[in-house]
Formats: sequence, C-alpha cells, structure tokens
Amino acid sequence: MAIKILTIPEMGFASNCYIVYSEESRKGLIVDPGCPIDEIVSELESNNIDLEKIVLTHGHSDHITSAEELREKYSIPILIHEDDEDMINTKELNFSTQMSTKPIEFSSDIKLKDGYEIEVNGEFKCDVMHTPGHTPGGICLNFGNIVITGDTIFQRSIGRTDFPGGNYDDIINSIKSKILVLKPETILLTGHGYPTTVEEETNFNPFLR
Repeated sequence: MAIKILTIPEMGFASNCYIVYSEESRKGLIVDPGCPIDEIVSELESNNIDLEKIVLTHGHSDHITSAEELREKYSIPILIHEDDEDMINTKELNFSTQMSTKPIEFSSDIKLKDGYEIEVNGEFKCDVMHTPGHTPGGICLNFGNIVITGDTIFQRSIGRTDFPGGNYDDIINSIKSKILVLKPETILLTGHGYPTTVEEETNFNPFLR
C-alpha cells in the first residue's frame, strides 16, 4: 500500500509536523502537531485526508501544541509512549509556559510501548521504537523504508539531553541500537530540520563516531 507524507514546518521552533496517509483511501495519521491547528486543517482539507490518529514522538510543547484541539475536532485518539505521559499532563514538564502562548495539559488515550504496532484503516502500519534520551518516552516510528525520528536524531546531530529527563548515554544507545542498524538507505524524517538517511548519519554524524 502506497503512502504519502506531508511535512508542515512550525515557524517558531522549526519543528516538523508530519501527516502520513494512504494514497488510495486518504486515511492517515498525524505525527507531532506542533503547528497551529488552522494550518493542519488546511492541509487536511486541501488533500482530502481523513485523520484516524494523533501520534506524539515525545511530550515537548513544540511537538504537541495542537494535539488536544485535533482530538476534539475529529474525535480521534492521542497516542504517546507511557514514559512521557507525565510530560503532556504537566505544563512545567512540557515547557508550554516557556515555549508557547498557552499552558498545555492533557492526557493521552493510548499509551505506547516499544514494539507497539500502529495501524491505519488496515492499509498501512508503523512500528514504535522506544528511543529514550531526549525524553524518557521518546519514540521513532518505523514505516519500513522511512522512519520519523522525532528529536532523537537530526541531520548530523542528535536531540538535546540537557532538559529534565534527558540522558546522553541513553540517546546514543538508542540511536546505535535502533536506528543505525536499519538499512543504509532508510530515510529519516527528523523532528527539526532536513531529512537524512541512516547511511549519512553513520558516516558523518560527529556524535556517533
């Protein structure tokens, strides 16, 4: 089943929101809705996409801004790893009071674990890879030849580990054990910045040498 992925960049903190959907049925999911809801709705309507799920790679404000509004508008569930549930519950932990104009506090509908399979309309799926380090419950979403990495790895960089709950050794282990073991041509769609590949990060990422 062919899928397409739309990227909506958030201007303030340059985070990437991704809409993944089936070309045939137009049903899909959204990953890290950190941009304003009107931008998301515009993309959904112009591409005739029917959302089924909201998936959060981690709990920081710049990746979750519109999650609750989308849940209310479309009556669909929010999914996040169980270890980041406290983060979305608490404005101080998700930094919304520092990073945005409104405090953000909500609960998820489905708590994810490593290996959980997320399916959309029986047409396509992705595997949850628990990749702690940037946050305790950080995840990557493996669609086969494409992985949405959240803030675990970037083009020639890695996610910050100096925030509460971050751990440098954990993020390096997560990347080496979960991401660099994938096929070299695997495309990595990152939480900030440009896409990259496993091969590029294996060869050129200075944090992974």
